[in-house]
Amino acid sequence: MPFFEPRGVNAALLVRATVFLLVPMLSTAAVAADESPVQLHARSNPKASDLVCPATPAAAPPTSSSRARRHRAPSGVMPGSADLDILPTMASVPQEPISPELLEGFRLPNPGSGRVLRVGFWGDSHLAAAFLNEELTRILKSRKLEVASTYLPPTVGRPGVRLPLRKHCLSARWDFQPAYLSPTAGQRAGPALATLQASTRGEFLWLDLRDQRKQATVKRVRIFHLPSSRGAAVTVSMDGGRAYRIRIPKGGEATHPESIQITASEHVSTLKIQVSGGVFQLQGIQLMRDDRPQVEMDLFAFPSATIRAWAMLDADYLQDSLADTTYDAVVLEYGTNEGNVDPFDAERYADTLEAALSQFRQVFPAASCLLMGPTDRGRLLPASRGAMSREARSEQLLHHSRIHQSIVSIQRQAAARHGCAQWDWQAYMGGMGGAYRWALAKPPLAAHDLIHLTPAGYRQTAGALAKVLGWDPVPAPAIPFEPTPPRSSVAFSSLAAAASGEEKDEWTPHSD
Repeated sequence: MPFFEPRGVNAALLVRATVFLLVPMLSTAAVAADESPVQLHARSNPKASDLVCPATPAAAPPTSSSRARRHRAPSGVMPGSADLDILPTMASVPQEPISPELLEGFRLPNPGSGRVLRVGFWGDSHLAAAFLNEELTRILKSRKLEVASTYLPPTVGRPGVRLPLRKHCLSARWDFQPAYLSPTAGQRAGPALATLQASTRGEFLWLDLRDQRKQATVKRVRIFHLPSSRGAAVTVSMDGGRAYRIRIPKGGEATHPESIQITASEHVSTLKIQVSGGVFQLQGIQLMRDDRPQVEMDLFAFPSATIRAWAMLDADYLQDSLADTTYDAVVLEYGTNEGNVDPFDAERYADTLEAALSQFRQVFPAASCLLMGPTDRGRLLPASRGAMSREARSEQLLHHSRIHQSIVSIQRQAAARHGCAQWDWQAYMGGMGGAYRWALAKPPLAAHDLIHLTPAGYRQTAGALAKVLGWDPVPAPAIPFEPTPPRSSVAFSSLAAAASGEEKDEWTPHSD
């Protein structure tokens, strides 16, 4: 088993510059001038067997980072007709016009032009399940454009997250560390704004990188990691072949991301990473293909995420992480979790958003950007609420709707200051109270927690967003017609059972 083990300061520097070859190789990988990643050339097998995940021991007790934002699913009953009669008539709420110049970076390449459009999406649970992005991909493919993801974030195995993988195997004792929870600024985070850390020998991450048709298209893989103060040792292998053990020196206060770059003899089917010592801090995996698609669309989203992560990061470190893969356009979808704080402090949110967008512009000074969200949000009512005045019902039902209106207003002002566009998702849902109407539509367009949407709701939103971005010449889908409210209160469980079989079985929202 090949083994890198530095001894002394000079040896540590030598590892960064070492190129270890299984067979002679001419490097075709683009490497930033200030980086010398560990490079391997390995044999691969595009017809490798499917992954079979090993049995794993019971999970360790949750760490502070994994416990921090864990909430119980909301309880209560769906408002009935006597409750919802306070809602205004369903109508399309006008959106603020967006200057075409602000969306120039989202312009699609012409077929045969050779131009590649790179778009990054950052957000919370509304994007994490990938239904919206999958529908955008379908729309682009209908226009004869090839679309693919180029970066796998370290959110593998997170509840509520779906990644473009055929399969993955993840051991139990990885610790997920999101930047938004950091108590101090200057976090050295990659593009996912989070790190996946393992400090137990034997912890593993296995990935099947083939597409859903079982076709291998990836030729080179780059594993980005943050060196720890204890150093680390990992083994990596492709397609069940020879395993390489790599010793990662102690990082201290590393100012640049480190990487392990693997060039395969053929297209890669499976990749296995296993920790064999120290503390390994994974920040993402870049996937490189011989034939680049016309649109590269990467998704960095996970439940509970907030815009605060952008305010807490080290902008120079993140910029180094993206040195050869910068984005032409960026979508930032946040606001739901920020509005879940009671009481909501509008001034504090505005300050955080301003700091976040300032950092964002340091990383992406020329990219087009779109601030998106939040959706409308409703509330389940207590089963034994008794008689309520109209004012009390309005306060209960529209509590989060009013907060989200405030967030949208703050976003619009901040977006203008930083040269970004802003799209009002709540307005598209019909304004305040839209969450109830989308939940009662047939089929349901909002989930029964009145926070998330159903897959159909996210797909409908994607159609409207594609129109805004100029990606779809077809008129954007209209908001649903006014549904007829039920004649009496409908229990949460009863409403869930009434959903169509497709939506009921397809996805369960993860509570932020």
